[in-house]
Amino acid sequence: MASQYAANPRQSMPAVAAQLPLITFPPRPPPGRAGRRLTVTTNHFELLWAGASILSHYHVEIDPVPSGDVARRNYEIIDHLQTITSPQTFHPRASYDGKANLYAPVEYVFGGEEKFHVLMSSKRPPPPPGTPGHFIVTLTLVNTARPQLLMDYVQGGKAPSSTEVLQIMNCLNVIIRQAAIQRWPHNARSFFTTADMRPLAKGLNLVRGYFQSVRPTPGKILVNVDISTGILWSEGPLLDVVMEFLGKRNIRDLENLHDRELGDLNRYLKNVRVRSTHKPGTRGKPIHKFDKLGSDKIILETDGRTIAQYFLDTYNIKLQYPNICCAWVSRSAALPLEVCMIEPGQLYKKKVNDPAMLRQVLDFSTRRPEQRIATIVNGLGDMMYDTSDYMTKAGLRVGAQPIRFEARQLRGANVVYKAGAQEVQEGAWNLRGRQFVQGATLRVWAIINLCPGAGRGAMARPQVQQFVQTLVRSMRDCGMRVEMEFPDIFDLVNTGRIEDELLKIGKGLIDRLKVPHPDLFVIITNGSADLYTRVKHWGDIVTGTATQHVRVDKVVKANPQYCANVAMKINLKMSGRNHLPAGEAIKFIGAAPCMVMGADTSHPGPGDTEKPSISALAASLDEHATVYVSTVRVQEGRLEIIADLKEMVEWAVGKFQEYQAGVHKRMNIVPQRIIFYRDGVSEGQFAEVCTREVQAIRDAFTALKMRQPKITFMVVGKRHHVRFFPERQNADRTGNAPAGLVVDTDVSHPYEWDFYLQSHAGLLGTSRPMHVSVVVDDNGLNADQLQELTFTLTHNFPRATRTVSIPTPVYHADLACGRANIHFDPHANGSGSGMSGLASYQQAFKQVHPKLANRMFWM
Repeated sequence: MASQYAANPRQSMPAVAAQLPLITFPPRPPPGRAGRRLTVTTNHFELLWAGASILSHYHVEIDPVPSGDVARRNYEIIDHLQTITSPQTFHPRASYDGKANLYAPVEYVFGGEEKFHVLMSSKRPPPPPGTPGHFIVTLTLVNTARPQLLMDYVQGGKAPSSTEVLQIMNCLNVIIRQAAIQRWPHNARSFFTTADMRPLAKGLNLVRGYFQSVRPTPGKILVNVDISTGILWSEGPLLDVVMEFLGKRNIRDLENLHDRELGDLNRYLKNVRVRSTHKPGTRGKPIHKFDKLGSDKIILETDGRTIAQYFLDTYNIKLQYPNICCAWVSRSAALPLEVCMIEPGQLYKKKVNDPAMLRQVLDFSTRRPEQRIATIVNGLGDMMYDTSDYMTKAGLRVGAQPIRFEARQLRGANVVYKAGAQEVQEGAWNLRGRQFVQGATLRVWAIINLCPGAGRGAMARPQVQQFVQTLVRSMRDCGMRVEMEFPDIFDLVNTGRIEDELLKIGKGLIDRLKVPHPDLFVIITNGSADLYTRVKHWGDIVTGTATQHVRVDKVVKANPQYCANVAMKINLKMSGRNHLPAGEAIKFIGAAPCMVMGADTSHPGPGDTEKPSISALAASLDEHATVYVSTVRVQEGRLEIIADLKEMVEWAVGKFQEYQAGVHKRMNIVPQRIIFYRDGVSEGQFAEVCTREVQAIRDAFTALKMRQPKITFMVVGKRHHVRFFPERQNADRTGNAPAGLVVDTDVSHPYEWDFYLQSHAGLLGTSRPMHVSVVVDDNGLNADQLQELTFTLTHNFPRATRTVSIPTPVYHADLACGRANIHFDPHANGSGSGMSGLASYQQAFKQVHPKLANRMFWM
């Protein structure tokens, strides 16, 4: 969830249906007191205000809408308006968000509305008004606000539902960024400098960026500043980038490109702006597409000459490579690659998929805590807070040092194995010498080796046998009962019909051993995503056979620790339990029938309008919140609300009753408490999502004709930029704050109940805490109780021996969401890639096989 600090955004969202009023959020209780006190620094700086008595908000309309990169052109048009067209009007200059909002620290003299003619073209005669190059900009005064209201708000003097507060927050966020984004490349959230630039590959560079956001906090207005990572196109010859991208060594190899190469090139470089060297001073133009024909083959429609001949006749330029592909920069203009230069300052906006490049991005992005905060402080100059005319005229100033305050470290829960409790130290514990609290029985299983043979990336039969011995030993050491010590080993070379081969193997085991079905197939694989999807679909959806994938590069070493980790997963898939959390929070869950639930939604990538969104619900069945079931659904693309939550909760309650009846012989047990953690809610739809989903839970119990439970509903966010930096004596080995750090003061919301919890020990870079927003609390928990409950629920993720960064139920829902593609037949239109329309996806989506529905098959 994105940060919830755009001035009380929950109260200012669009209303839901009239019959369903927005939920009333609980007020912030007194802060928690439990835990050890320690001082932390955070990446927040105080925003000081002494200046403008009003802030004016103008709506911007630009006619016609610019072509190409609309936001970039909008900025250029408004800058031209204020500095060239009518500088006498815009004194002081206003700040602009690149869309439809202009903010000024005064009310301009033209009154409520004014039209301006902004001539951007150098053509003679100039184009008529309202056409490309001659824009009509209409500014309309929306309203004015008093900045003092925001200070009153954070100091408790203004009701938190004020829409003026939201307007002022939006205005401040635009003002603080304005000077920097006029100087540096930027996107909607960050700007990027070239001071710390590292070459990546294929014409790309990694650059350091800065995120900024104004936040109301108790008694103060703060600016949250963080570093980010961007990717910029390298300035220079387009030809060099094309050569590197296609892996060509000889320029002549660009003649007569294959259609596949041409398609790859179009996808990679489409819309990248290039300027031509033969016409200095002209504006860059975006690449529309590449043409396999050379400049000696493409004919000009105007006079029948080739492009090569045109360059020779007009510019006295004889092209060196007239036979290689060309780039079209408009419907009627194609340019030879040798005259194209990539313009500087262009962000690469696509996803990086190349594994080697991803490793470089991760290495560049990973910064130890002390490095991260130092980079932030040193980068304040690039943010231009002290030199920005926009901030000066508005009377704004940002403090030079990040704020420090007192936080708390909660004591971690113990974890329980068969022999008793084990203390958790620095967010971790050791499985060595411990047995699972409930070891499962593994009767019939087989090893499927998809990488037979010798050499790198392969595994010969003796190596497989050695791995099996180590795995069996690990499972038994952990308390599992393995009846078949020497499982059959099958080498599969032809994986094209792997489903048929697995079915044949399973049938052979059934016939030979006289069993209903095999318990488990362990699959040795090279990490192929396609094979993973096909095997999981066959096992989880079609046949109900548990499968455990292991990578050949890990298996070949037969490392006991790796095998113990695999044993944890297998035990769960066989309905065992690995460990239990202990503590007062777990006693609360077990004191009355209680279900702990986690929910998540995932959405298709940017620009994908065909694929649906996926929603998942994970729900606990036992009194320790360690046994879970999950269900996954397909819904309308980009829909934040879980459309089928009512039905999903009904299903989960049914599974809860089945478990209680089957394990504890408690019949018709009705949950009295629901602890619900929701992930994946965007800031813009927070109020609507929470209102609808809390009601869906209540509707589920109404439909089941059960008494309404007491609900505690929380939203868990990780997509934020808040970080905490401890003093050296309190840091862990990675320099991060210790596991259990909790913050519910100083950087929290001034009115609403939220807190930050860094539940995990650091591994790489700077740890990111979870942000928990409390939406409903029928159970009447105080701050300490809810924080301890949430922290305890990070100790029971069953395939780990360390605390995790989000509550376990949310983690389960995330995993279920992330493997949604296995619910589609991989042989039918490429796992849904050929389908269109929600109905077709819903029809193709298949639920997990009934034999696995009560197991944690996603582990």
